Amino acid sequence: MSAPQTPSSIQLAIHGLILNPSTFGNNAPQGALSVADNVVIDRPSVVETRRGFDNSFYTLPNDGASNMFQYNNTKLMNTTDGDLHVDKLSNGVYTIYNGEYKVPNPSNLASRVRGIETNKNFYFITETGTYRLDNINGQPRLAGSPPGLSGTGVTLGIAGFLADTTAVAYRVVFGYRDFNSQLVLGAPSSRIIVENNTGNSTNTTITFQIPKEIQLAPTDYIFQLYRGNASPNLITAPDDEMSLVFEDVCTGTATMSVDDITPVALATGAALYTNQGQDGILQSNYRPPWAMDLCTFKQYAFYANTRTLQTAALTLISSGASNGPNAIIAGNTITFTATEFGGTSFILNAVATANNYALGQFNVSDTGNPGYDIQVTASNIALVANAFAGNTLLTAYYTSNDTDLPGKLRFDRLSLVPDTFTITSNNSLCWEQAIPITSTNDARPNRIYYSKFNQPEAVPVVNYMEVGSANQPIRRIVPLRDGVMVLKDDGVFRISNAAPPFTITPIDYNVRILADNTAAELDNKVFFLSDQGVVALNDSDAQIMSFLLDKTIIENTSPTLFPNLSAVAWGIAYQSARKYILAMPSDATDNQSTQQYVYNHLTQVWTRWTLKASCGLIFKLDSKMYLGSMQGSAPGVDNSYVYQERKTFTTADYADDQFTTNNTTAGRVLTIVIANPVLPAGMAVLPGWTISQPATSAIADIVSVTVGVSFTTLVLDSYQDWVVGDVVIYKPIYSEVQTVQIDCQNPGMNKQFTEIIYIFTEQGFTELTVGISSNTISNPYIDILIPTNSGGWGIDPWGTSPWGGEQVVQGKIRRIIPQKIQRSGWLYINIANAKAFTQFGWSGLDIRYKLTSSRQK
Repeated sequence: MSAPQTPSSIQLAIHGLILNPSTFGNNAPQGALSVADNVVIDRPSVVETRRGFDNSFYTLPNDGASNMFQYNNTKLMNTTDGDLHVDKLSNGVYTIYNGEYKVPNPSNLASRVRGIETNKNFYFITETGTYRLDNINGQPRLAGSPPGLSGTGVTLGIAGFLADTTAVAYRVVFGYRDFNSQLVLGAPSSRIIVENNTGNSTNTTITFQIPKEIQLAPTDYIFQLYRGNASPNLITAPDDEMSLVFEDVCTGTATMSVDDITPVALATGAALYTNQGQDGILQSNYRPPWAMDLCTFKQYAFYANTRTLQTAALTLISSGASNGPNAIIAGNTITFTATEFGGTSFILNAVATANNYALGQFNVSDTGNPGYDIQVTASNIALVANAFAGNTLLTAYYTSNDTDLPGKLRFDRLSLVPDTFTITSNNSLCWEQAIPITSTNDARPNRIYYSKFNQPEAVPVVNYMEVGSANQPIRRIVPLRDGVMVLKDDGVFRISNAAPPFTITPIDYNVRILADNTAAELDNKVFFLSDQGVVALNDSDAQIMSFLLDKTIIENTSPTLFPNLSAVAWGIAYQSARKYILAMPSDATDNQSTQQYVYNHLTQVWTRWTLKASCGLIFKLDSKMYLGSMQGSAPGVDNSYVYQERKTFTTADYADDQFTTNNTTAGRVLTIVIANPVLPAGMAVLPGWTISQPATSAIADIVSVTVGVSFTTLVLDSYQDWVVGDVVIYKPIYSEVQTVQIDCQNPGMNKQFTEIIYIFTEQGFTELTVGISSNTISNPYIDILIPTNSGGWGIDPWGTSPWGGEQVVQGKIRRIIPQKIQRSGWLYINIANAKAFTQFGWSGLDIRYKLTSSRQK
């Protein structure tokens, strides 16, 4: 007779999700999880309930959240209708800024308004360009300042600084000083030349055009008039090394005139920033281009996947009847038309009389001097176009300089919309170009523009670089400590160096981002969802982080199963919690994420949450996570919630949604009647929810629910004192974990499993539901775990613990495995918690067993 076999035991630490097809052998450690819903593993071998999210923070009426930002310790939110909301007091009361701020590319489902906080301001990209906010209590405005236009200059007729038979050049710059006392200057105007051939020295009068944007809000802007050095004679062109001679507030008129009476000895104002000894004219401060993404690196702003303004060039080659039959004459017209549906148009009319801004009439010069007439008439066309109130389409520039032939004009759209415009004329012979003309722009999906140092809204037209294939768009740019990572359809790249010229280095041509909004920086790496799973990209390589989830992740990224992936998926880095959170759809019809795969980069494990959210923010001021949701998530036709993470580090953190309603019952009772609460579509109060009454401190779990026409009857788990008044109902966090098969590293042998010890680091629960199943019994055996207590009557010394003992934090619970499950090849353990304000911290298992036989029934 053989001696009885000594029982063996196996101790299992808890690991994260393992969703690959095979979980036998070394493919999955014993203690790995096949289900890890609404839990976190922030400490080695401790799986805990995640914190809840409070839906009562804010209800967004008739709209959905598209993206969330922070600026100067204040929360901002862009919504699906293009509004920009601000929570000025951080109390969940949002107000809306003036204006409409739509996503940069409405035809791209992944397009989002994105922003950066830098240089004391907040910059964000939209369909019509980059906007800035320099004060929470102010209003957004277009970043940068309009460029200078053109002008004319004449001698003043009194003795002054400009010697006879010399010439001098001027430029005009527009700008403003923002709320933070920073001076924002635009690109300078074209050169305005004044020649003195009066026979005497003289002062000058400079007349310059005011951009339409400034005409509408003149007191927001200043102008600066810069003057160069006089030429030695009228044959030599004056230089372009200019100093400030006059500065003032703009007016709302189409032009302004300034008398320059500054003596040469006093013309020592600030040097113009485009002087050759400064930045140079090629470094003029133009506004940022339209872009699909932006970031900052080493105090430079980067704008990726860009396009420029729609523009058209037109050159007048003959003006006035005395200069030939093909010249532009009174009665001719020029028509400008936006080509988009419902686009605006306007007409400029040529007249023999003076310019009339109100009627859109420009004077045709007809002196018989061809060059002079062309110059004056073309200048009048630009001037009237900019001053005409009927022109809400474009800005006009007279671009011929002192070395060009006269008559050159350029027309730019006022905003960075992609739509073209056309120019037609009833006299096609007076123009160098064939009429009609259709505008063009420079759309470069692989181009990145960069700003000047510490001037994020000053972007010279020559400051750009192109990354990878010109046909493959840049999806995201994300800065790391030593470079900017560029995520494209033809691979991933790195931009490095502390200052221009920047260096572009390919990192991996075989990694392609699948969902633009999943990119987020964590631990000096860029995490994102790629065609190879979740990737962590650093300065030198791309590492696959989701191999343990690959089967599920690959299915969830199938364009056939999830055509909405690019629109719905997004990611966020929770730095203080060491987490990358990948939010994804779980159904082809989802309009927002309904599941989140959560990776802790320290414990290097994955778990899964089941929240409905369209975007998120980790708010620095309180270190809490905020989640936005899409329309229909809250009660009402199109309402949605903004959720706030519960983060008191008490049991109050462990509940999700809450709803306030009225109690009609008074007294110490086990059953109460409440008015039917207003809940989101598809949601109902269920057993296991919790009800409380702040006025009485009563709190109980709901055992059963009976819904009537107007009232709901609740049976509770304990007697409580209730009064007629407000009550709050809390939805629990439905937490569930299940192990992969526990086969004691020998799946081929049957065992006799005898007992199991559950080890807990946290026992913040009154009971837990456990399901035990095996390869022989598919229907789980349900067990209820009651936490172990220390102390109790007659155990602890008097006075060392509360009356009757107290619940301990750590503990173990020993259970006998049911006989019908004992004989099997492996076990599955499932633990679920569905009560509000309770949580568990499960650390592992100790299982006793004996090997029996390899025979199977």
